[in-house]
Parts: sequence; structure tokens; C-alpha cells
Amino acid sequence: GYLVALPLVVIVSLINQQLWNGQGGSNPLLSLALEAQDPVVLMIFYFTASIAAPFYEEIMFRGFLLPS
Repeated sequence: GYLVALPLVVIVSLINQQLWNGQGGSNPLLSLALEAQDPVVLMIFYFTASIAAPFYEEIMFRGFLLPS
């Protein structure tokens, strides 16, 4: 299925880039967090991205949406 879906995703992505002139939407907080020189801000960003977000996803999908 992956080999069938990959060309379709690439084609749709190229069409989307042409329609929007290569300007994709981005999270404004991402650039602020990565440009920050404050180590506390960077620690919070990395904690949220690497621990809190996956933990929340597991709780939502395994705990609520797919209960056993």
C-alpha cells in the first residue's frame, strides 16, 4: 500500500506547492522556540515535542478512542 500511496502523495504535494507558490503554512511558535537563546524555553520545547506529545497521543488513542 505504501508504494501505491507514495507517488500520489508526492504528486498532490507538488500540485499544492504550485498552487501556493511554495509557501507552506508553519507553526509560528516553532520558529520562536528554535530561535530562542533561553535554555529554559528550549528545554520546554524539547520536552513537549519528545515526551509530552507522544504520551498524550498514547493516552488519547489507547485510552479513549481504542479501549480494550
